[in-house]
Formats: sequence, structure tokens, C-alpha cells
Amino acid sequence: NLMLGCEICNGSGYKGDKFPEADEGGPFVNPVDENPDTFFKFEFDPSTGLANVISNNTRASITEKELGLNRPDLVKHRSYVVRKMVFAAIKANEGDLDAIREIKKCCLKEEEYSAFAKALVERFKIK
Repeated sequence: NLMLGCEICNGSGYKGDKFPEADEGGPFVNPVDENPDTFFKFEFDPSTGLANVISNNTRASITEKELGLNRPDLVKHRSYVVRKMVFAAIKANEGDLDAIREIKKCCLKEEEYSAFAKALVERFKIK
């Protein structure tokens, strides 16, 4: 249970010292050893302007709930960042070379919310 997370995700209100076993819907999805795309969909809803993490199965649901991946403060911050990615993806889709470079940079695994950037690249079919 030594996975690094932000202070809030890792705090007692969320993950804390929890580590669910298989019979409890665990263990948590480990993005170091597993591909999060297998467990989650990363969606931006243009009508609400919100970037949401959607669970695909029980382990993902337990992970999302226990780590607070859709808690209001995190959704607000994530949505702010992802809205910028959406703008870049739209411009990239129109052929803007700077926007293509920017959205592809956002896809690098060390970048914040790279899973959302990858989903946008796929959605807009950016080459």
C-alpha cells in the first residue's frame, strides 16, 4: 500500500491505509503495472464542461470511489486542464501543427491527465 498519490487521495478520507482484497472488489487499479485504459474511460462532456473518469468494472469502481477520482475539487481542476486539451484537439483536427504537437505532448505518460489527452487524440483521429 505504498502507491504514491496526492495528499487528499492518499489521506484518511479516501485511500488512507485501505487496500481491498479480491473478495472486496480489489485490489486498487495500479497504473504502474496495469493500463488504466482497461479499467476506465476518460470522457469530457462538452455540455457540462466536466472531465469524468468512468469505471468499466468492479475494480475500477472501487478504485474510483475509494481514491475519490471524481470528487468535486478534483473534477473541477481536471476539467480546467482538459478543456485546454479539448481546444488543442479541435485545432489539431483542423490541421494546426502547433496544436498537433501540443496535444501529442499532453499524451506523454508523465503529463497530468495524459489519459484524457489520449482519449481526445483517438476521438478526433489526430495523426
